[in-house]
Amino acid sequence: MSGRAPTLLVLLLIAGVAVVTAAVLFIGQRQEMARLAQQLVLSQQQAVALETKTQELVGELAQVQDERRGLEQRVASLRTELTAATAELDRSRASVRELQDRFRTIDDERTQLQDRLSGVIEEREEARQRADRLTQEKAELDRAVGRLRERMALLDRDYRRLAERLAESATTTLASNPGVNVIGQYHPNAPSAAAAPQSQPSPEPPSAPMAMAGSVELPPIVVRKDQAGTSAVVRGRLVEVNALHGFVVIDQGSLEGVRAGMSFDVLRGARRVGRLTAVRVRPQLSACDIVRAKTPGPLQVGDHAVQSGL
Repeated sequence: MSGRAPTLLVLLLIAGVAVVTAAVLFIGQRQEMARLAQQLVLSQQQAVALETKTQELVGELAQVQDERRGLEQRVASLRTELTAATAELDRSRASVRELQDRFRTIDDERTQLQDRLSGVIEEREEARQRADRLTQEKAELDRAVGRLRERMALLDRDYRRLAERLAESATTTLASNPGVNVIGQYHPNAPSAAAAPQSQPSPEPPSAPMAMAGSVELPPIVVRKDQAGTSAVVRGRLVEVNALHGFVVIDQGSLEGVRAGMSFDVLRGARRVGRLTAVRVRPQLSACDIVRAKTPGPLQVGDHAVQSGL
C-alpha cells in the first residue's frame, strides 16, 4: 500500500497540475476570445466607418468625375474660343498691316497734297502778281488807248483838212483851166485814196456819158512828196506799240507814200526784229498790224520801220 500511495499522489499532483493548467488555459482562451470579440467589434465598426467613408469617397469621386467632364467641356470650349481668338488675332494683324499700309499711303498722299498745296499757293501768288501786272498793263493800255484816240482824232482832223485842200486845189485847177474837165472824185473816207497811182487814169463807168469835145480826163489830184514819180523807200519810227492787240503806229503816213497793205521791216540797229503790214493810213501816221510769224521778239518804241518788198 505504501508503494501505491506516492504513485497515487503523483497522479493526483499531475492531475491537479493538469486541471490548473487547463483552468489557466481556459481562462486565457476566454480572455483571448473576449479580446478577439472586442477586436471583431472594433473591426466591424471600422468596416462600417470605412464603408461610410468609401460611399463618401464614391460620391466625391462622382462629383470629381462630373467636375472633370465639366472641365473637359470647358477646356474644349476654351480651345474653340482660343482657335477663334487666334483666327481673329490673325485677321487683326492683317488689318493692322493693311492699316499701316493705308497710313503710309495716306501719309504719302498728304505729303504730295502739301507739295501740291505749296505749288498752288505759289501759283496763286504768281497769278496774283500777274493779275496786278495785268491790272497795271490794262491801266497803261487804257491810257495808251486814250492817247491813240486823241491821235486818231488828230488824224481825222488832218484828213479832213487834206480833203479840203484837195477840194480847193481842184477848184483852183478848174478856175485856172476852164477848158479842162477834171474827172475823178476824192472820197474823204477812203484810207488809201492818197496812195492812188498817178500814172493810171480812173476807168470810165460803162453808163457814164461821153466827155465833151476838147475835155481832158485827169486822175484824182493827190498832194504827195513824190509827185515827180519817184519811188523812194519809206522810212519811219515806231511811236506806239500795242502788243496786246498786235498793232503799232509809225510816224509816216500817206503824205510820205504809205498805203494800205504796204509791208515794213522793223530794224533795231542792223538787226531785223519784226515785220509790219499797214492797215490804216493817215497823212502823217499809219497803223500797222504785227506779223506774228515773222516777229521773233517784242517790238519797242523807237525801232525803225523800213518799207520792204520793193
